[in-house]
Amino acid sequence: MSVPPPSGLGPQGAWNQPPAGAGWPPPAGVGGYPEPAYGPGPGGYGPGPGGYPPPGGYPGPGYPPAQKPGTNGFAIAALIFGIIGGILLGFIFGFIALSQTKRTGQNGRGLALAGIILSAIWTIIVALLVIVAIATSATRDRSGSVTQGGDISATALRVGDCVNDVKDSTNLKSLPGVPCAQPHEGEVFAVFDLPDGDYPGQSAVDKQVTNECTTRLAAYSPNAANDPDVGLFLIYPLEQNWQRGDHGVVCIASSASGTATGSIKDK
Repeated sequence: MSVPPPSGLGPQGAWNQPPAGAGWPPPAGVGGYPEPAYGPGPGGYGPGPGGYPPPGGYPGPGYPPAQKPGTNGFAIAALIFGIIGGILLGFIFGFIALSQTKRTGQNGRGLALAGIILSAIWTIIVALLVIVAIATSATRDRSGSVTQGGDISATALRVGDCVNDVKDSTNLKSLPGVPCAQPHEGEVFAVFDLPDGDYPGQSAVDKQVTNECTTRLAAYSPNAANDPDVGLFLIYPLEQNWQRGDHGVVCIASSASGTATGSIKDK
């Protein structure tokens, strides 16, 4: 019985050695060696699941695309309030918008500045109007009597005030008041409010006011009530004023001859 030689031993019992001068291993396909195959084998390296992201860097799959910041809402609000004269809100929203746009890089800095500038212009206008109103208003002493002529709001007229420009009007806001010692066209002798309730209609209001003022004139100055030179000028609310809660009435004794001096109480 013959036993095969151990693996790697030649017929003479020696280890096979490569021929002198030959490289190791022998060329592919020579001496019974198989042609090498290239590619990932078991446990080899290869692209992992999903591979690498495409060229271009982040953001890649799963990241939202970068968005350009929009216009700041406070800046828009500041501009709107600056246009319509909302002075306080125009300033507040404007400065908030300047702070936010600086921090976030949003658009709207110019809108915020415009809102602040417009609010400042409105502030100046209002201040000028107040100064003009004060400068042109009538001056009163401690007792309430007019000592220096000037405009008096229709809602600020008092009993004993002497006024000019007593003319029919549906939009009477003020009358020029003067001291009663100076020539004037009328004198306020009664101020009162009509009863609350639904608007009774212009005719009913006119009748009620005429009756009430006639009665009050007789109590204020009996001689003036019987003087044909003394007429009535009535200030009372129209329907739109009534709906806003204005029920005030002002009774003025007017001079038919044009102007008078002194108070009708002295007649």
